[in-house]
Amino acid sequence: MDRHCRACGESLVKVWVNSGSGTIILEESKKGGPFTNRRSSAVDAYLCPKCGRVELFAQNPKVFMDANDHDGRA
Repeated sequence: MDRHCRACGESLVKVWVNSGSGTIILEESKKGGPFTNRRSSAVDAYLCPKCGRVELFAQNPKVFMDANDHDGRA
């Protein structure tokens, strides 16, 4: 998928974000302690070579949808 910068329209370049472990994971905020089952997704990072904007995209955003939420909005 060809992604474009939301700020200037330039084509984005896929980059890696080094977090030590090599992966950044989005995880929903949920009360309940360390053994609570949380939905999560790995992240893809993109950089705009023109303006420097960095955008992160969930690899699997549908895991955050509720069963009764068909359009992805809360």
